Amino acid sequence: MIKFFNEKQVAFVFIVICGGIYLLFRKNTLFYGLIFLLISWLGSWFLFPWKMIVFMFVMICLFLLWSMLFHFLNWQQFSIKSSLTKIPEPYNLRLRLINFLRVKDLQAANFIELIVFNSKNPKINSFYKQLINLGLIHLISVSGFHLSLLSSIIYKILKKRLRLAKITSFFVCLFYGFLLGYGFAILRVLVASFLNFFKFTKSSNQPLLKTVLSGLIILLINPFAVNNLGFQLSFLGTIVLCSMLYANHWSKIILAIITSLLINFLSAPIILKLNQKIHLLIIFNSWIFTPIISFYYIASLLLYPFWFLWPYLDWFYLSLQSSVDLLAQLNWYFELKNNLPITIYFLYYLLFFIILLVWIHYYQLKAIDFLKHDHHSFSRSRVNQFTITQNSW
Repeated sequence: MIKFFNEKQVAFVFIVICGGIYLLFRKNTLFYGLIFLLISWLGSWFLFPWKMIVFMFVMICLFLLWSMLFHFLNWQQFSIKSSLTKIPEPYNLRLRLINFLRVKDLQAANFIELIVFNSKNPKINSFYKQLINLGLIHLISVSGFHLSLLSSIIYKILKKRLRLAKITSFFVCLFYGFLLGYGFAILRVLVASFLNFFKFTKSSNQPLLKTVLSGLIILLINPFAVNNLGFQLSFLGTIVLCSMLYANHWSKIILAIITSLLINFLSAPIILKLNQKIHLLIIFNSWIFTPIISFYYIASLLLYPFWFLWPYLDWFYLSLQSSVDLLAQLNWYFELKNNLPITIYFLYYLLFFIILLVWIHYYQLKAIDFLKHDHHSFSRSRVNQFTITQNSW
């Protein structure tokens, strides 16, 4: 069935399913959901053959029916992450590893706990709040980006043995994802990594296909994952990145800059809706600190087993805190005093949806070397809001 559809058609189906589920099952957005489906139906006639349209909307309807079942059975909150929290503490490996850090009662241990396990120790609460205000919390909170970074290192080490690299990368991410609770952003990378073993995704020219297929598989687990902010922002950024690969006449640097700007423009309404404010330098903050915190992430992973070195590494992590404090002195924000009408948000994202369809329809996908073995990693500013990190990332 996958071979019957091409990359663009599967992407269209995924986006329509996500938009339909998100809008139709909310009381104040039902009307917008119907409009969205109608526009999608009309737009499909300009993009795809009519026989293909029938198959595509049959799939969309089946997913909507699956969502109705979850809705009526009140299964919207189901997730692998929530199930793993029920493991008793003596048998919970994640909690045991975190407790080992807290027993040491060291600054270095507190930072390693945050960077490696997404667990915030109250003793570094001020540092955490600074990251939130600067829009840098996505770099510290382990997500699909970090698993992609870890995976890319494995591929570089085993670059002469590609099959071994795929297997090693998958099982390392599988185990690490278990320690993190398999949030939806983590599942995106794991499923995409698993799809690398199948023929229809072995080509480096199909990053968008792997992305949307991983999304459809997650929606089979729980269609209301679309309401999860980690799911929304993870797939939003990755789809934009993969779609920009169609710009085969741009250099890598220009492509990276424009992609980063687009992702931030798309995430800005979400930030404003949640926080009522956004740091004006959020894009530049992310560009500056992405390589720095990526280095600290890898270093923290390597340092965890060497607990006897932690007492001598406080300076290493306090230097990171000092850098963040220095940047925080630029207290520049755009604040939104009143919530914008839902219509504004709907029209904003509908416009980008239409542009995306036209873009991927008229351009051919370009094979980019840096994505050849990458599981759709990308660097961009997500939402500078605590509850997202705690519940979603």
